[in-house]
Amino acid sequence: MITSKQILQTVSDYFDIPVELITGKSRLRQLVYTRAVAAYLMRDKTFMSYPEVARAMGMGSHTTAKAAHDRIASGVYGNERTVCDVNALIKLIDESEVADERNQRPNRRN
Repeated sequence: MITSKQILQTVSDYFDIPVELITGKSRLRQLVYTRAVAAYLMRDKTFMSYPEVARAMGMGSHTTAKAAHDRIASGVYGNERTVCDVNALIKLIDESEVADERNQRPNRRN
C-alpha cells in the first residue's frame, strides 16, 4: 500500500522540487501547482481523509487540501500539461507499488 511519504517523494523527484518546499508555505505558482497535484494523488491513491492529507502536506486545514484536490479534479489546471503530469505520476506510483509488493513477497525458491 502506498503512503503519503512515498507520494510526496515521487512528486518531489518528478518535479525536481524538495519535499520541504512542497510541504512549505510558499505561494510561488509552481509550488502551489505541485502541492495541488500531491494532494490530488494522496486522495486518489490512498484512503486518506482531507484532514490527513492536510497534515501530511503541512496545510493549515482540511479545506485547503480539499480545494487543492478539487482544482486538479475539476480541471482548473485542466490543460494538457496537468493531464500528462498526473498520468505520469500515477504510473510512477503504481510501478513503485508493484515493486514494493515484489520485494515483500517471500522467496519460495529452494
